[in-house]
Amino acid sequence: MPPSRSKELNTIYELAYSFLQRGELAHAETLFTKMNTLLQDTKQYSPLTLLQNRLQVASARLHLGKYKDGKKDIEEIQQGIQDFTPTEEDDEDLKPELDFNCRRWLAIYMLHTGQWENAAGGFEELLDRKWATQNARSSFKITRDLALAYAYRGEYEKARIHIKKARDLFNSQEKIASSSKYQNALFVKESGLEVVEATIDLLSGNHQRALKTTSKSLVTLENTLGPRHFKTLALANLKVWCLVTQGQYSRGEPRTDHMFPEEIESLIDIESLCQSTFDKLVPSLGRRHRLTLESMECLVRIFILQGRFAEAIDTGESLYSNVAAELGKLRPQTISCKYQQAAAHFAAGNYRTSELLYRKVVEEATRVLGPNHPKTVKYNYELARACLYHGEVEEALAIAIKAAAQQVNFQKGNPPTSSTPTKVHSLLEELSGCVMNEPESRLHPDLIYSFQLLAEIEVKKHRTYGLGGDLGTAEHILQFLVARQSSLGDSTSLLRTSLDYDLAIVLRERHLTGSNPSHDFIGILDGVVQNRKKLFGEDHPDTLRASRELLRSKFMRDIAEVSGGQEEKKEEWQMFLSTWEAIWASLEARYGPQFPQTLYSRLWYLIASTALGRSTGGEFEEETRKISEILSNSRLLSERLIETFLMNYTLVELSIKLRIPSLARELLSLYEDNIKKAKGEETNESLRKALTQFEADVEKLKASCAEIENDSNEDIAQRHVPANG
Repeated sequence: MPPSRSKELNTIYELAYSFLQRGELAHAETLFTKMNTLLQDTKQYSPLTLLQNRLQVASARLHLGKYKDGKKDIEEIQQGIQDFTPTEEDDEDLKPELDFNCRRWLAIYMLHTGQWENAAGGFEELLDRKWATQNARSSFKITRDLALAYAYRGEYEKARIHIKKARDLFNSQEKIASSSKYQNALFVKESGLEVVEATIDLLSGNHQRALKTTSKSLVTLENTLGPRHFKTLALANLKVWCLVTQGQYSRGEPRTDHMFPEEIESLIDIESLCQSTFDKLVPSLGRRHRLTLESMECLVRIFILQGRFAEAIDTGESLYSNVAAELGKLRPQTISCKYQQAAAHFAAGNYRTSELLYRKVVEEATRVLGPNHPKTVKYNYELARACLYHGEVEEALAIAIKAAAQQVNFQKGNPPTSSTPTKVHSLLEELSGCVMNEPESRLHPDLIYSFQLLAEIEVKKHRTYGLGGDLGTAEHILQFLVARQSSLGDSTSLLRTSLDYDLAIVLRERHLTGSNPSHDFIGILDGVVQNRKKLFGEDHPDTLRASRELLRSKFMRDIAEVSGGQEEKKEEWQMFLSTWEAIWASLEARYGPQFPQTLYSRLWYLIASTALGRSTGGEFEEETRKISEILSNSRLLSERLIETFLMNYTLVELSIKLRIPSLARELLSLYEDNIKKAKGEETNESLRKALTQFEADVEKLKASCAEIENDSNEDIAQRHVPANG
């Protein structure tokens, strides 16, 4: 029999274990390390006892985020176990237990560092071991952690099966084994189980249930472990993600329907909840711990969704450098942080930078997670969106169709496939059939967003790029998605307002082509504006954008229906212009003159005021030159080449329609120079093709300009012809 621990060693062990349980990990590591030294110095204890204590040091280091040190410790412990030849009965019993626990902590290391496939393999192997089958508590922990590994791998059905097994094990073993004396420990274990259940729900798209579970569990952990315990703070991070995915990040009036009372207070300012979690994590775990970095990533996402793009970009860059330095570049959390960087740049209108970042994200995710992982598929459709806005329409469509096809396979529960996807309408038919077979099934938000993007591509092909987009297919997609109420939440949810907005724009475009005689899009847009004011606040760019499009829709309706500018409309039209100008001014004050929605609002204000005769002559020329100067900015031309040239085209065309050839020539000269310069520098084949089309458009505009110049010369000549001539 090995000697029992001395009184001093027992005191150190109990204190160290107490620190570990209370979440004071640095103190626990220090004391376990001290105990390890004392055990070695006494030379009375078996090697396995020393290794067992060293495993406590390793586990504390893994919790602290010292992954390299923790992993090295575990590998050395495993080597020590292999080299050990048992001589005493107790050591023989201890060896399989220690080996089992070493392998479990190695799998946990892999889980925390994003090596999910290896983690799942490790947990699966442990479940087959004799030690797990004979030890219900170990089996519970392994099954629970395996469910989490499956969820991270995107295998949600396997995750659900194993978390149910873990729940059954907990109910049959843990509750029986735990007396009232250990109620707090029981609450903590159940909360750990609920964390995994909520994570599975969040990743698989059931955001409302995930939020409900995290809110309940967070209260439990705050009461049992305290608000600063690392397990409590990890759960606080998860709750923030749940809130953000549902659009609960506004500084304005929060929605409190269907929520627990304890949730409501945190909704007043979700940023404060996130910042508070971050501030508690830093002193206990440091700035580079994965939980601290995860909290920082939450903050970046909140900044993006709140429209605070400069802060999102700056914080995102700092975040990425920290995560890459701590975990390495090819880790899922690092890739996710680069994704947030790309999203921040896209939201700010930096489409080229965003596209380049998304391409790296997709490349790295494909390498690390695989081409058919749900995250990789999501990153692909975000890349498609960036390509679309950067002007690479055909590539955007190809990527988006493939991503949507993969999402349909996920929905149907089919195994991943890399087969060539079908056309958009065929995909929608396939999804419709899937829904008819399972009418109660929920659509994953990522599936909805991928099909929403397909509709957006068709609209942009039609309205922005003049490539003959199919508005009928776009409407069919959006009507189908909107009809799936159970998957969208209430009418003020982030996803629902986004779909309603896109549907209204499609209906308006179809109205303008004569295929939709009603003005139902105006009522939909009005609802979107009201809901976005509640969701985002009045000065959020998405609210202002919807308000602008509502004004445009009413303006288009009135211009079409009222001939000659009747007196009764003058006051209403003046109100339109005043509101429009306020929208433009608000966007410019907050985001600057180069922000996409600022420029669109300013350009459409110019068009509307000109159409109503409010901006003519010198006033029109002055404002047009100001917009043209902004559009000639080198950074803007680099980031939003196609969008910038399309706006330039509109200015020239408007000058020609107003019969101001001198201004049109001036704009054309600058426009043509910028096209030539861009064509000399651009290497992207799709964009070079678009630039060639712009060159052809310039020639047509020159011809139109020459026509109005000739007409003007003829008018002058007529006025100077003698009466008898």
